[in-house]
Amino acid sequence: MDGGAIDTRIQDEGIGYLPWRSGDFVFNQVLPYFDSETYSMSILKGLVTSSGGLTESTLKASSKTLFKYLSGMKGDIPKKRHFIGKLIKIYEQNLRDERVTIPMMKTIEMLLESDYLAEEEISEDLKIFHSLTVQECNKSKNIVKLMASVGVFSNML
Repeated sequence: MDGGAIDTRIQDEGIGYLPWRSGDFVFNQVLPYFDSETYSMSILKGLVTSSGGLTESTLKASSKTLFKYLSGMKGDIPKKRHFIGKLIKIYEQNLRDERVTIPMMKTIEMLLESDYLAEEEISEDLKIFHSLTVQECNKSKNIVKLMASVGVFSNML
């Protein structure tokens, strides 16, 4: 179901019907709060966890919303740095929590592959992701975690 069909159903059925099972709908509703100082950390943590791929539809919806948000930052280095800082903080706060760090590594891999964070000015900020990933995977025997880290390391190159 596309976004237009959802909007039409809301208009036809009134506000009583909201398609909360639709990932596209839910993630589009939280998009305006990505810059909120109060809610952004929790929302981004949820988005990162979702981007790690609970289901394919959730993965697609969360990724689409994340890229939509990042496309609004084109050329705005301070805003990208602020966004990266939030991701770093989430990563640091959740070290050794595989429910967050593995999806975080998958999200970082996805962001690095997409070239949304390719500016030279933010390369130092991105190196922090590398060190956090090394810290997370140091002495780990979890193959899923190690496989997720490969994506981060290879895209950092």
